[in-house]
Amino acid sequence: MSPSTPTRTRTRLSPEQRRESILEAAREVAVSEGLLGLTLKSVGAKAGVASSLVAHYFPVMNELVVETFRALAGDELDSLRVLQLREPSALSRMRILVDWLQGAERLDVTATWLDATLLGRRNETLAAEVRQQLDRWQESVSGLIREGVAAGEFTCDRPEIVAAHILSLIDGLNTNSLVNYHDAAGLAEYLRELVEAELHLPRGSLTTAPPHISL
Repeated sequence: MSPSTPTRTRTRLSPEQRRESILEAAREVAVSEGLLGLTLKSVGAKAGVASSLVAHYFPVMNELVVETFRALAGDELDSLRVLQLREPSALSRMRILVDWLQGAERLDVTATWLDATLLGRRNETLAAEVRQQLDRWQESVSGLIREGVAAGEFTCDRPEIVAAHILSLIDGLNTNSLVNYHDAAGLAEYLRELVEAELHLPRGSLTTAPPHISL
């Protein structure tokens, strides 16, 4: 008598868990292939489920695209804030912001933002989500500038306008980085100098960081 074949045990997910697993798969696809790569087939393959199951949870593909972008954009800002909370001053938090936003590891997220902006031209739901995420970034950066002004670290009469300048500059430079336009280190230095000028900081203020002790 032949030995019995072991039975593979499957974990049955709740509807909420299944939906989240599909969203997680969609995020992975978006990072590697862009929002344009989100299809029932690609997400199903990544999640290890049939395309029909993806369609069951997301009968309108546009909903999945919007939720995927919302998650990626939201996670990025939330992760940045966690890092900033560890810093003791507005200047050091601004340094973290500048270093984070010009980091090479952000290129995939930059591409996702670009996809969302382009797709949003013909997709008002996605466009509205892009605008909402832009508002979150605008408020975060302008709030940081206001903190620095209140603490006497920055000189700035128009935090909202300067925040918009900084974000627009970062968006442009990061978009250029997607096609390797100019040297990455040179672009980073250019960004630091312009932010320093906007906030009336001595040159090098965003480059020279105090020693950091990891615990």
